Amino acid sequence: MKRILLTIALLANTPAVGQTIDCTMSQLHSFKMENVTDVHGAKPRDVLQMTFADLDIKNQRAMMVGNLGSTELLSLRGPGKLSFLEITSTGNLMTTSISAKPGSWWGVHQRQAFIGAVGVISTYAGQCKIR
Repeated sequence: MKRILLTIALLANTPAVGQTIDCTMSQLHSFKMENVTDVHGAKPRDVLQMTFADLDIKNQRAMMVGNLGSTELLSLRGPGKLSFLEITSTGNLMTTSISAKPGSWWGVHQRQAFIGAVGVISTYAGQCKIR
């Protein structure tokens, strides 16, 4: 019974179709791998602003609006959370997961990319707001 009530409570907090979620996240970790022994470039104070718009959970779609324009994402809903997956035109992966806690939403964004032969990995975390 507790499990059912928890599931209902978490689903009740999930954003509705067409809503927008704005996130402000601080960079937790970032580095470039130029070869196996050379890792550098962490900038822990960088801030990332993200907007997820036109949520369509039924069809698993959303739009991410950023400083370089907008892009369509795959959106997945789980109990009390949303996850977004972007596959760039070059095959790089960007993921964002947003989880509900009573009274607040928190998100984690990860970038896993190769720019040429250089691997770039970044992790951000922060608070999100539904509007």
